[in-house]
Amino acid sequence: MDERIQINGGRGITMVTGLILVVMATSKYRSLHTSVYDLGVFFSNLYQISILGIWKGIFVGHVQPFLLIWAFIYGVFPVEFAPYILLSLQSLMLVLPGFWLARQYGILGVLALVLYFPIWYNALFDFHTDHLVVPLLFWFFLLVEKKQYRLAAVPALTLALVKEPYALQTVACGIFLLICKKEYRTGTLIALAGIVYFLLCTKVLIPYFSLGGGSEVLGTSAYSWLGSGIFEMMHHVLTSPFAVLKEILWSREKLYYLIAVFGSFGFLPLFRPGYLIVALPIFAISLLAAENYFGIRHHYTAGLVAPMVIAFLKGKDHFLAFAEKYRVGREGWIGVIALGMVFANIWFSPSPISRNFWLGPDSPRHSWEYHYSVYFETERDRMIKSSLENFIPKDAPLVVSSQNTLNWARLFNRRNYYAFPQTVFEPNPEADWKEFSYADFLDFPFGGPPGFIKRFVTSDRVILDLKRPWFIGDRACPWVHGQCNDKELRDKFQGFVEQAIKTHRILFEKDGFYILDRPQN
Repeated sequence: MDERIQINGGRGITMVTGLILVVMATSKYRSLHTSVYDLGVFFSNLYQISILGIWKGIFVGHVQPFLLIWAFIYGVFPVEFAPYILLSLQSLMLVLPGFWLARQYGILGVLALVLYFPIWYNALFDFHTDHLVVPLLFWFFLLVEKKQYRLAAVPALTLALVKEPYALQTVACGIFLLICKKEYRTGTLIALAGIVYFLLCTKVLIPYFSLGGGSEVLGTSAYSWLGSGIFEMMHHVLTSPFAVLKEILWSREKLYYLIAVFGSFGFLPLFRPGYLIVALPIFAISLLAAENYFGIRHHYTAGLVAPMVIAFLKGKDHFLAFAEKYRVGREGWIGVIALGMVFANIWFSPSPISRNFWLGPDSPRHSWEYHYSVYFETERDRMIKSSLENFIPKDAPLVVSSQNTLNWARLFNRRNYYAFPQTVFEPNPEADWKEFSYADFLDFPFGGPPGFIKRFVTSDRVILDLKRPWFIGDRACPWVHGQCNDKELRDKFQGFVEQAIKTHRILFEKDGFYILDRPQN
């Protein structure tokens, strides 16, 4: 096929995919199908940074300096309109590398990007800074292709600023340059910088700004079986490799994860394993976790997109050189590969051609989050939004606790926003940033306590909707045919709802939707 047709066709596919993602992401938000975790907490954080000036939020739970840039954009637009802008930008950033892939690899390169299921979940699963990893890593590989290794250090180091776990991918970029490109000086400096930054974040910044605790990825209970710290975890992995391998291979969910990630490309990335070095930290974070991080429907796959796509595009040439020995020619094999990617998109993704998009409520595979119906606003959605406008004032000091699956601008555009039942029955501690001082912060690494004090907040409004999936915080109750399919979680959630209704005043109730008010003493 003519090179110009390849480039223009690839660019056209990129633009159309970007437009589809923008429409789907913004429609999903408009129809009340986003979550407190994570769109609500992110946008509440951006509101605090841009409108209230509480910049310390970039260090709470995770270290995410790029939140400052998104907060600036958030503050430029009216707070009701800003979510649409940020969701659109997130979608466009995810497909941006398609323009380079079109020039470098033609239409097949673009299809590898836009058909890969992580692109769709990262665009449609709420909002996260993780989407920035996709263009940054493609930028890194672009500069590597041009042998501009020193310049490649810029995206590799910038990667760490997205979120501290990606500092481990910064390290992996350095190791990739060391091993695969024999670029010893640049590779070593990148790897060392990533290690130092990761330790700074996990040992100082997150513990200090998260009330002496922290919730960075490797500090969660999902990795407690490996040890209590990163060095103890590494020792466990290196000294007990068979136990670790058993943990991975004996898990049906983790095997499904691997099949989805590699099977989407017919396992061709394995022909060029060197490029997969950059993906190793993400595989480790996902596969070594005892829970949560190996799900394919989340944002945790963002760091896999670029190395998997590049490894596939490089690996297919090795495969084709071998396969051309048989009767099917090069064009035939490329057609088979493309059809395989389309099938993988249908099976794994939430795109408009996927089974997740089309399977109806009567199917056991029906997805409340990604079925085509979630992109259309209903009369009931409009009733809920109107009620929120009437009963939730634009008042930043007001504390709101909402069911995780019910999320809207009137709820998260404030300082204190939580997922039910947080703050409903027990006060929640948070830092009083007025007491922050740089002297105390500099003393913290040497054993000093955080200089600020804690204040305790309780919810003023509670928002519930019994007709959408039930959550306890961010823990989901399996939602099948419009009902919770876990008796223990169902009973616990219903108990919380009954208790909240007893202890609060009902401001509004209609069709299973509640707005509750805490009585003033």
